[in-house]
Amino acid sequence: MILNFVKGIGRLALRKIANEGGIFLNYVIRELSPIAFKFRDFGITMVQDNIGDPIKAGVKVEGWIKKIILDTAEDDRSMGYSSEAEGEASARDFVAQHRNSRKGVKISLEDVIFASGSSPIISEINSRLSEQGILLVPSPGYPAHSSYQAFNLGRNAVYYKLDPSNKWLPNLEDIKRTLEAYNYMVKGIIVINPGNPTGAVFPQSIIRGLVDICDEYGVLPIFDECYANTVYGGTEFVHLGDVIGGAPGISLRSMSKDVPWPGGRCGWMEAYNQEKHEHLKEFFEIIRQSFRQQASSTTLPQLALPKIYGDERFSKHLQEWNYQLEIAADMRINHLKEIAGLSVVRPQGAFYMAPIFEDGFLNESQELPVMNCSRRDEAENYLKSLLSQEPNLNLDKRLVYNLMANGIFVVPLTGFGPHYHGFRVTTLNPNIEQVDATYARLKELISQYQNSTNVRGAWI
Repeated sequence: MILNFVKGIGRLALRKIANEGGIFLNYVIRELSPIAFKFRDFGITMVQDNIGDPIKAGVKVEGWIKKIILDTAEDDRSMGYSSEAEGEASARDFVAQHRNSRKGVKISLEDVIFASGSSPIISEINSRLSEQGILLVPSPGYPAHSSYQAFNLGRNAVYYKLDPSNKWLPNLEDIKRTLEAYNYMVKGIIVINPGNPTGAVFPQSIIRGLVDICDEYGVLPIFDECYANTVYGGTEFVHLGDVIGGAPGISLRSMSKDVPWPGGRCGWMEAYNQEKHEHLKEFFEIIRQSFRQQASSTTLPQLALPKIYGDERFSKHLQEWNYQLEIAADMRINHLKEIAGLSVVRPQGAFYMAPIFEDGFLNESQELPVMNCSRRDEAENYLKSLLSQEPNLNLDKRLVYNLMANGIFVVPLTGFGPHYHGFRVTTLNPNIEQVDATYARLKELISQYQNSTNVRGAWI
């Protein structure tokens, strides 16, 4: 046997370790952040409407909520692992009773698993599918769902389209056709409600329709309901558990968005009717066993959760929080709707919206001059490298690079699915004057971009 030695070392070369599916683990929201930091190094002041972190955006958590957290931290239990890997019994029981206080399905604490945010649950759900199993994911949708799905498959995720001409709702007949095309490979359908990045809230008729389709085809509805408490504009939110009846289902929830406490890293999953459905019970138990192999999820937020959600002030807090989000969305809508060639659906929940461009609006020759800054030549060269080094650069990502070179950080919509060119913005920044000035400038920059000529043509 001939051994391959590394020259000059005298030892065997390190064997390949990485799973080739890792190329699919893309998360454009955070992948662009180092680029924004680089532009800031050149002296560009960056206004960020890119990530769904209320705290980083300047939102202040209410004092009474902070006090509950501080008081809970005095409990020595909050410093250790959870008493059970699937979560503190008190938190799981509270979640179950909260679910049971509503109409619809009833659950117990044995139907609840806590994790350090919803992302580990998404990862577990995908990695525990039977061989060649597929979950249909929405486009546009939260990148973690499609990314973990693609990693699991070793190829691109399988999508169903949301329709911007119909308030970003899915076409149920299209979903049926996709289910039939992939036949028994499909194990479940991911539904994000309220929507990220769309801000859509599904009406009861759509939710019932999705549950019925899942029941008809024997697939599992998996509803990401992390934004369930952030709904506004007179919109009614319908939980999966409200309408699921005796069918199987899973709901994902989180404390990150409504307290808001993203740094707490506290999410959970609720399983519905697993005692009636053998395959869901088996799947849920495998996920439970997997979490038992790990250190438990964060204890402090679990202990604080019943105290925060159970406080009589929490309802008023949500009303005020949602009103703030509605006003912030309206401010941005008023600017965005004035951009010719751009359409935007008014959000009804979460804190995002996803403007999209008409076909033909964007092309490869459009660009913006870099704004005045202390190291403008370096910023120009950096933008040049970004535009030239990435093969098959999506047109909306090209626009985003140009906007970043002018101090505005949004996220390309093709990072959330392949079907639409546009960008996602958040509605979190509470600085009204800054938001107004930023979106007025965004309007001007996009108009300039559309009408631009390739003044840096030699770069591309």
